[in-house]
Amino acid sequence: MRGSFRIAKIFGIPVELHWTFALLFLWIIYIGYGNGDHWRDTLWNILFVISLFVCVVLHEFGHALTARKFGVQTRDIILSPIGGIARLDRLPEKPFQEFLVAAAGPAVNVVIALLLSPYFFISEEGKWFWNEIIAGRSIGEGLPFLGGLIFLNIVLAVFNLLPAFPMDGGRILRALLAIRMGRTKATRIASLIGQGIAVLLVIYAITSGSIWTAFIGIFVFLTAGQEYQATKTDALLAAHATVEITRANFTKLSPSNTMFAAASILRQGLERSFLIFDEVTGQLTGSLSENSIVHAIKTNALDAPVEAFMQPDPPRVFAGDSIKETYELLYRSPHDILPVYNIENELIGVTDLAMLNHFLVLQKKL
Repeated sequence: MRGSFRIAKIFGIPVELHWTFALLFLWIIYIGYGNGDHWRDTLWNILFVISLFVCVVLHEFGHALTARKFGVQTRDIILSPIGGIARLDRLPEKPFQEFLVAAAGPAVNVVIALLLSPYFFISEEGKWFWNEIIAGRSIGEGLPFLGGLIFLNIVLAVFNLLPAFPMDGGRILRALLAIRMGRTKATRIASLIGQGIAVLLVIYAITSGSIWTAFIGIFVFLTAGQEYQATKTDALLAAHATVEITRANFTKLSPSNTMFAAASILRQGLERSFLIFDEVTGQLTGSLSENSIVHAIKTNALDAPVEAFMQPDPPRVFAGDSIKETYELLYRSPHDILPVYNIENELIGVTDLAMLNHFLVLQKKL
């Protein structure tokens, strides 16, 4: 995500912090200064927020590591002031797998709360806090450190389990519905329920003056609609074969060709990316992307050989593969163009993201 930087890599998954996170700390310092708090109290509040976001990271790793068990990789985990998000390459197709992935995050928060729960019985502060909870007295301010973490982990678990798609609870609902009615229809129902809850959140925000709740409601409403559209697109792509986005006429470049030759073809506007074939054996050896050609132009490297800029060993796809499978392969790989083969293992053409986008535009018009 633009504007974020890596702070760790755990279990092979990059953890990144968005720059806006700094605004959260500045806000804590500002509030502390305005209230006349001692600097130690302000520092304690910052440490509490950091501890809470460690719990958020663990929540996201619950999703990521469960998804990994089903062959779904996670590109990264992004932290921002409004929470965290694990960006999966894709969602599991089987409803029960999606159910487990969605439920894993809130389950982590419940486990954290249980692991910290001895605090209520060991410390005097914890016993007092427990009595306040039992008595139903307000605990919104002045939370003890560990008591606050326990309380907020429970809040995170409960809030994320609201059936407001695409939150965790909404995804759990979609997974359960998909068992009986299919993914697309289940997504439609879950997104409508999510948008209904989002409207209620906005109404509550207006009556209570909670800007934060209004922001969450608007976010849920918009993303629920986007998720439904994405699911419809997935269903469309799964119903069509890669041969429908295959171009039979394409330019073959060799590793010894200059980048000037590739740039000349690119400037004509007919082709953006190219497959590279060995001039002696005729074997496919790599691909050359539009970004690489543009980089060569900007750095005055047009005399350099194509070999210096190409990506080696592009994966192959077959004409009968679904467009959805091909799109996921294009999305995950560093190649912008892929060779397409027929059932006899003969190269019949190429496909790329430009052709996929053209297909989607045409389907929309039709």
